[in-house]
Amino acid sequence: MKCILDPKILIDDTRSQNRIESYHSLRAAISRVSGRKALLGNTDLEVEISNQCGRLAANAIIYYNAAIQSHLYETAPNKKLRKMLVKASPVAWQNINFTGHFSFLSNKKPINLKNILADIKF
Repeated sequence: MKCILDPKILIDDTRSQNRIESYHSLRAAISRVSGRKALLGNTDLEVEISNQCGRLAANAIIYYNAAIQSHLYETAPNKKLRKMLVKASPVAWQNINFTGHFSFLSNKKPINLKNILADIKF
């Protein structure tokens, strides 16, 4: 009973639940791109493929955001900004455009985040 009432454990538990809920919200946003929330597919295999594609897209977004946060953390000029970046969650999608036409074949060079983030001033 003592563990349940410990404020540190309660805070950590709430934080963990918020992270899970954020991930589920991201997955729902990815699902809504196709205009529906239900999984696509007629067979178990098709549903599983659809689910795994959603997971892959979510993980790519989280990696992209974490890479940006990591670079900003490394270049942050003060401790206050670093503290803020540590508390920020990489499970965000407001900076991602889910609709539109994307062509990944025209540019064969890998994306260089340092060049993209070089213009950010603190």
